[in-house]
Amino acid sequence: MKKYLGLFVVLVMALILGVEMTRAQDTASSNTGGTVCTLEAKLCADGSYVNRTGPNCEFAACSNSTKPLPLPKLKDTRNEVKKEIQDKRKEVRTEIQTEREEMKKEIEAKREEAKQKMEDLREKVKEEKDEVKAKIKESRIIDREKALERFDTVIERINNLKDRVTAHITKLEAKGVDVANAKSFVATAEAKLSEAKTKIAGAHTLLSASINELTEENKTVLKTLTKDIQNLIKEAHKALNDSIKLLKDALKVKIEELKQIKNTL
Repeated sequence: MKKYLGLFVVLVMALILGVEMTRAQDTASSNTGGTVCTLEAKLCADGSYVNRTGPNCEFAACSNSTKPLPLPKLKDTRNEVKKEIQDKRKEVRTEIQTEREEMKKEIEAKREEAKQKMEDLREKVKEEKDEVKAKIKESRIIDREKALERFDTVIERINNLKDRVTAHITKLEAKGVDVANAKSFVATAEAKLSEAKTKIAGAHTLLSASINELTEENKTVLKTLTKDIQNLIKEAHKALNDSIKLLKDALKVKIEELKQIKNTL
């Protein structure tokens, strides 16, 4: 009796094992269509990986439902991004260089125009027979030339600073730093510089119009122009300094973000 009981237990265990194997085979068939899926994985946009599954061994959907990035093309994508950043930097450098050359030409053109007008005034000084008056007029011309040169030099210096800040913004933007606020301050500086150049052109016209002493009205106009130019230059310089400060703060934020990501890995 014990012999048959033992045989019965063996048969029951075999039957149970057979059923479990059949279920496993059915499950595999329903999931893979009878084909064993490989462990080949794909990279999702969020950085996660998924394996092949389903009746046709297709890739499972990414968790964020975005189009996956095939692994073979990952290197190509990185190269494309790198090339795009390099092209952008080159484009910005070219724009800055072009703008700088145009600014230089514009300033030089105004200087030459004012210089020519001053030379014309010097010719008139030679007509002055009174030596004392002639020296006064000559000194007046020299002082006016120096005043105009100071304006042009300051504008050129601020413009060069603006170009350096713009180049730095482009570099940090390519690294994923938030530079929106910094760009806004650079735009403010550009507007202030443009307005200052317009007023300097007015000063050029006023000072080179005549060798005679300025009338009280012209003195008031020149005084107002000078004050406005100085304020605009200060405001442009301050805007650029604010832009630099914002870039430093934004860079710190980016570094902290990278540290947090690194700590979670």
